[in-house]
Amino acid sequence: MSMWLYDLEQSYNSIKRHLLLSLLITMSLTIGLIFPAVNLAVFAGAYDQMQGSFLQGEHLYQNHFTPRIDYAHADQVAQMIAKIPGVEKAVLESNSVLPISSETALVNGPIALETRDSLSLKGVPAEEIGDLFTKPNQMLLTSNMAEALFPPAVDPVGKTLRIAGVDFTVAGVLKGGQRTVYSSIDAANGMIGNQKPLVQTITVQLGEANPDALGEASRIMTEQGYRANFEDYTDYTENQMSGYYRDFLFSLGMCLLLLIFTLLNTVSLLVYKYEKDRQKWAIAYTFGATNRNLRRQVYTESLLYSVVALVLLFPGAAVVKQIVEQFELNTVFSPLVYGGLFAAGVLTSLFLAWMSLRRIGKGNLLQELRG
Repeated sequence: MSMWLYDLEQSYNSIKRHLLLSLLITMSLTIGLIFPAVNLAVFAGAYDQMQGSFLQGEHLYQNHFTPRIDYAHADQVAQMIAKIPGVEKAVLESNSVLPISSETALVNGPIALETRDSLSLKGVPAEEIGDLFTKPNQMLLTSNMAEALFPPAVDPVGKTLRIAGVDFTVAGVLKGGQRTVYSSIDAANGMIGNQKPLVQTITVQLGEANPDALGEASRIMTEQGYRANFEDYTDYTENQMSGYYRDFLFSLGMCLLLLIFTLLNTVSLLVYKYEKDRQKWAIAYTFGATNRNLRRQVYTESLLYSVVALVLLFPGAAVVKQIVEQFELNTVFSPLVYGGLFAAGVLTSLFLAWMSLRRIGKGNLLQELRG
């Protein structure tokens, strides 16, 4: 244990002795880690947003309307399916892009037609729904839409918005905006302006896995002239996420290549610093130091550099986060992201030390130090 403490002390003294080189090494590591850090944060933000856009619950089955159909007719079909024994909910997904204006802004945004059941499956708490279904012409805004329509100091709740020539009152703002992709109005409003709402999908929730109820729902769809192909909603979410995982792994791979390139330059700085310590190591070997002592010091010193680089990483990543969000990319520095960054820092330190020792060995520095 005393030898480990001695090597730790020597690593610290080595950093202080070559402060400028140590600073360059630390900054090089920080720059190399910033891009993987931001990539992880963007992935976490997009992951939360995608997961939030999926319906929540068990025994969900979804059927796509091809082509899309009028909401009023689809709603009749959904009500017929909802009456089947064993079916708990039958919800539709419909949204339209419409002009939305406040006193200070005008934006074109997607608006979804929602019911209590559809918002329940999207995980929206009852306290966030407000008066959406109890008063006429009410609207829920996502946080992003609220920011676009109102100044930061203004509370949107209770304010009036004009949508395609019709006045709506803001009933509430969805916290974080991640539970549902779109701002919402009561489906009972039906058509707004001259745009007829169309339905993309119908999702059925069963009380339990019930093939008979699902078969009856398929029969009703077929009788109404629509394709009946209910698929397990879990399969749908997995298919959606699999493509996203591939994109993330490709992006992360590019960041790791950049990190490795940065490490190659950092290794040169670290090896140069050790070459400047030839005299110190020659004396150490004279008094009984071994190759193990050198390896321990290299690994310890690399770990210290990585820890300092991680500390510097967070203010740097915060700046990059602000830049990235200008391109409307959501970033989330969650505990999982912090854990990933810590693991990346440790692995980076080990890789840096290993590469440095290889360079030292190839340069016959050990033999020279031993005399």
